[in-house]
Amino acid sequence: MVMAKFYRLADNGKMPDYQAAPIGERIKHWRTKQGISQLDLALTCDTSARHISFIETGKATPTRELLITLADAIGIPLSVRNNLLIAAGFAAEHEATGLSNNELQQAQQVMQNMVLQNHHNPCLLMDRYWNINFSNQAFECLCQYFLNSSPLLHKPINLLELFLHPEGFIQYCLEPDRLYLFLSSRFRRAMSVIENTNELTTLYSKLQHYKPSTLLHNELSLPQLITPIQLKKDSINLEFSWLTATLGEPLSICLQEFQLELFMPTNDSSKQWLEAHPDD
Repeated sequence: MVMAKFYRLADNGKMPDYQAAPIGERIKHWRTKQGISQLDLALTCDTSARHISFIETGKATPTRELLITLADAIGIPLSVRNNLLIAAGFAAEHEATGLSNNELQQAQQVMQNMVLQNHHNPCLLMDRYWNINFSNQAFECLCQYFLNSSPLLHKPINLLELFLHPEGFIQYCLEPDRLYLFLSSRFRRAMSVIENTNELTTLYSKLQHYKPSTLLHNELSLPQLITPIQLKKDSINLEFSWLTATLGEPLSICLQEFQLELFMPTNDSSKQWLEAHPDD
């Protein structure tokens, strides 16, 4: 199954290719997605609602400066802004360099310290492909107890596969349907704001096969900052609040798409189990 690179509803309700969508339609998509009227957008960008309408219908072409202003006012993700600019014939505005570059090594160290500072609370950093780039010992202990020598723990470790593969954490989750909807919905929403790649398309195809047989529907769940998760194996029953934080910096797509995942114990027994394991 191939996912569209940009979510734009066609007459038949399907999603056409991102590259085929005109600039105006992309602007309209993000404006309506954010619930912003043409008039409000025009006032914010010091232009007229008529001009916004002309841009969205293709009767007018925005300048590079106006396109950047519109993207800022609407809150379009950085990676999508680059695609908008390039499609309009302009140079990209934001860097997409990796964290291995010298200029971002300090930022990488700061984020890793955030993971380590959580001590007993399982914590990790993952990239836009859901690969785990860094994790603390508490998370590794959690993986070792529940999954032991599972092939899913071979690097690179993918967070979606780690939790949703039938032999992953989902087999120990007391609410597997809820876990699947939470993660699959996050993934599908993320795919609506970043350019598609073969790696993401392959991962999306895998998710369809991981769907629990008990799940009757696969509708998008509402976005959640914190999601409860309960894992049980033998006599050990652990309860967590799964918190996700997106890191960002105005001109770095790389940092904006990096995410911190934190598992906070919600009862004393879960906290005590984690504290029984050594620190990093």
